[in-house]
Amino acid sequence: MANSDKLQQLIKLRATLKAKLTIFEKHVLMLTPCPSLSDLQLIELERRFNNFEQIYSNFDTLQCDIEILSEAPEEAYDEREQFESRYYALLAQARQLLSVASPQEKSAQSSSNKESAMVRVADSKGDKHDARLLLDNGSTANFITDGLCTKLGLSRSSSDCTVTGINNQISNSTQSCNLILESRYGDYRVDLHCLILPEITKTLPSTFINIKQIALPSGIQLADQLFYKPAAIDILVGAEIFWNVLGSSSIDLGKNQPKLYETKLGWIVSGYVARPISSTTFKCNFSYTELSHDLTKFWEIDSVSTKHSLSTEERLCEQSFNSNTYRDDDGCFVVTMPLKNDPKVLGDSYEMAKYRFLSLERRFQRDPVFKNMYMEFMQEYERLGHMTENHKSNPSEKVGINYYLPHHGVLRESSTTTKLRTVFDASAVTTTGVSLNDIQMVGPVIQNDLHSILTRFRQHKFVIAADIEKMYRAINIIPSQQSLQQIIFRYDKSQPLKTYTLNTVTYGTASAPYLATKCLVSLASAVCDDQFSSQVKRSIECDFYVDDLLSGGSTLTETIELSKRIINVLASAKFKLHKWKSNSHEILKEIANLKITTQVQPESIVDLSNNSNMSNKTLGLNWLAHQDMLSYSIGIENHEKITKRHILSIISQIFDPLGLVGPCIVQSKMVMQKLWVDGNKCDWDDEVLDEVKNLWLSFVDTLPYLNQLRIPRWVLIDDYISVELHTFTDASERAYGACVYVRSLKQDQTVKTQLLISKNKVAPLKPTTIPRLELCGALLGARLCKKVTQSLTLPITKCRFWSDSTIVLGWLSMPTNKLKPFVRNRCHEIQESTIGNLWSYVPSKDNPADLVSRGLSANLIKDCELWWSGPSFLANDESGWPSMPSKCKDSKLPDIVSHFSSTTAENSEWHSLLLKHSNFIKLQKIVAYIFRFIRNCRNKTDKLSGPITVTELHKSLTFILHNAQLEMFPEEYHILYSKKPLPAKNRLLSLSPFLDPEGLIRVGGGLITPHTVMTLSILFYYVASIILQK
Repeated sequence: MANSDKLQQLIKLRATLKAKLTIFEKHVLMLTPCPSLSDLQLIELERRFNNFEQIYSNFDTLQCDIEILSEAPEEAYDEREQFESRYYALLAQARQLLSVASPQEKSAQSSSNKESAMVRVADSKGDKHDARLLLDNGSTANFITDGLCTKLGLSRSSSDCTVTGINNQISNSTQSCNLILESRYGDYRVDLHCLILPEITKTLPSTFINIKQIALPSGIQLADQLFYKPAAIDILVGAEIFWNVLGSSSIDLGKNQPKLYETKLGWIVSGYVARPISSTTFKCNFSYTELSHDLTKFWEIDSVSTKHSLSTEERLCEQSFNSNTYRDDDGCFVVTMPLKNDPKVLGDSYEMAKYRFLSLERRFQRDPVFKNMYMEFMQEYERLGHMTENHKSNPSEKVGINYYLPHHGVLRESSTTTKLRTVFDASAVTTTGVSLNDIQMVGPVIQNDLHSILTRFRQHKFVIAADIEKMYRAINIIPSQQSLQQIIFRYDKSQPLKTYTLNTVTYGTASAPYLATKCLVSLASAVCDDQFSSQVKRSIECDFYVDDLLSGGSTLTETIELSKRIINVLASAKFKLHKWKSNSHEILKEIANLKITTQVQPESIVDLSNNSNMSNKTLGLNWLAHQDMLSYSIGIENHEKITKRHILSIISQIFDPLGLVGPCIVQSKMVMQKLWVDGNKCDWDDEVLDEVKNLWLSFVDTLPYLNQLRIPRWVLIDDYISVELHTFTDASERAYGACVYVRSLKQDQTVKTQLLISKNKVAPLKPTTIPRLELCGALLGARLCKKVTQSLTLPITKCRFWSDSTIVLGWLSMPTNKLKPFVRNRCHEIQESTIGNLWSYVPSKDNPADLVSRGLSANLIKDCELWWSGPSFLANDESGWPSMPSKCKDSKLPDIVSHFSSTTAENSEWHSLLLKHSNFIKLQKIVAYIFRFIRNCRNKTDKLSGPITVTELHKSLTFILHNAQLEMFPEEYHILYSKKPLPAKNRLLSLSPFLDPEGLIRVGGGLITPHTVMTLSILFYYVASIILQK
């Protein structure tokens, strides 16, 4: 996750804690005037107070992370100061109110018992089952374990929810279900929507509770009769259900005793109970699905890609835009925020927004320069009519539903125009725990991805770059929704607080990016159809990344005309392009002469990662417009302590969308994988192991060499007559990758070959053979080339694919039905996506993909001609290109569907047998019985019976080992079977392997030879010599 995304998530979580603080504050203020508290008031306050103490711990953890990531640490410190001031004041007030309660004995160890209940739940057939439920008024969702969901046979639906708990630990729920829950003691029944997790929490309570020490009254029906016994939790219900089932009665059992609360599920036991002295475990309602699980999935072999289809919500969002959007008399778009919930679910937000603004004013006092910039920004906002002061300053007098957006300033030193941007926080929750962003639909991504735009940017001889000035604010929000975009502000502290309405699409709202980009696409579709307008239409639809334009043409005249037409079309909707850059002074001169546009920047450096949501980049890609070169900017600060958090933070800020320095960056991925393999050996903030540290330092120490790179942006040759794409693929034990080169040819047969794009992935942690990894590299190359051909708009004469693996080329040249599933599925996709194109052999020394699969130090990549221009043979006529070695053409390939003998089971059946039986001896006997059954079927007169013999067990063992070796070492088996020597770098070479008479690969060397193995009679030694993978 990028730092800015993580920061926004943390801020949203912090807003939730601040909302809880406000709720508790209101409760305390309500009780303060009371001369004395009733027992019920005291119980309720104590219950809230017990939960309140945890708020600061959670806030402190969140705030530390925010202060590390924030661009404005002073503002973050101010947030801490404000929170702590309110928290400790409330703490003192609450303790004063609770002073009438008896103090706990300090010598007693205690544990907070969680509110559990036994309930009945219905399965898919309507039958009832008992389940253990946990009531959690701090949860905003309901949960069910995967085990119970499977047991009940409930229908599942896809979901994509992030569950955040104590210490900001995160789990992901990808499925949900509907559940009918009933009380065991009454007619209470409720339909729940539950997120599915592997585990909700560990057993509760953590240890047995001595029930003899609890003075339970007789005659009451406990919701959980066995609340004192540790047991698993099947269901967790959140705040909505908690308050629905909670009754009005409670029983205080006295000092050092829990309390009983009446619910529709029975009486629940809550509060402090005595626990054994030896118990030191504390529980919270959180199931930590390790982050390493999510990261491990990232490194797994890619599944077959599918086209993205719109979700139901995305389709509704599109329908909303098409039905409700119009253009006013000036041509401006007027849009409606796509809402998925009624705004009535929003609670009060005025107090929250007021606190945030008062905090902002304190920063104004400490930082006058920041204040002046902020005031200038807001004055311009009001002057342009983008916000309007409300005449009624009292929020209670407002008509309709109001939502007040907190706001703060973000300084952007890299900006050439506006150094400060005001950001509006539509994720700030109201008193109901719901924010404006929570009720909005986000909408689909409708623009081209950045990879496609940058790839196409390299095909044009003449290019232009610009961005839309105040893009969001050029689009108006429908008047009926403007009450949902209000802010609190004043220009001077001596003035009363004022409220303003934001009239345009607001930065910080969930739907803003979709609404803005959809308006652009809609504007493009309205362009009149003619020969040149189709190019204008395509540029507006495909060459914008949010508000940034990167486009061009093949001639000077074409590019100038394209620029003028784009300017006019956008101006019709009041979109104004500015900050123009080009590799041609003539183009900039023509644009500068237009009255409709301003601000031409001929000597600018264009940060191509400006819209990558990275505030601080380890490595960023730039375009030097005046030189027409691509370059990299490196920004790594020295860090004395190398921790897992530090390394992952640095890696997450690497921006290399075209993979132009892929051989260098793949090393960081290898470090990352190594870090995760050793994940249990060090925590997030512990210094990493020396091995990882040395790998990391060797990577970052050479990274600054990339500052010296100057890469030609334009990849073609002047006056070309044909353009070819050449895709090279390769794999090593650690990674696999692919790179695409553009080969352009002039009339006089002059050739230019230039690297266009590359991609790499680290090999999966699960052991995989080199040929299979080579096949994954070929699949990656096929997908990458397909993506490139879809991105480019110039005619491609032909595409050619290259691999140095004769096994992969053999697989691709044969019918897929002869291949095993892993190979068959990937070969099928490769053949489908590269149909009509040739796969050819390239020697390893001429394969540039070898660099991206093995890695190359940053201090060596600059002078690596093979990487930047591809193999030298591409400069020659095709007749001089490599051909397939004759000795490999008729080789027997691994992973072919075949039979070990007439009795061998199919591959899928063999794996099914392995999955069913984890005991090796049992498996060996089962296989022996299978062989006996086959023999008896063939020899009806001479059938075997009785116990399995030693000979049969030996045959079974040989069969099992043979199949295992075919899976583990297919390439080595093929070579040894052909009686050829293993390659110099083969992983088994040091073991001097050979095939014995039974077809098993064994350790050779010294006295061990095929002949001596035949003479051995000691079974232990005989088996020990067999080679197997760990």
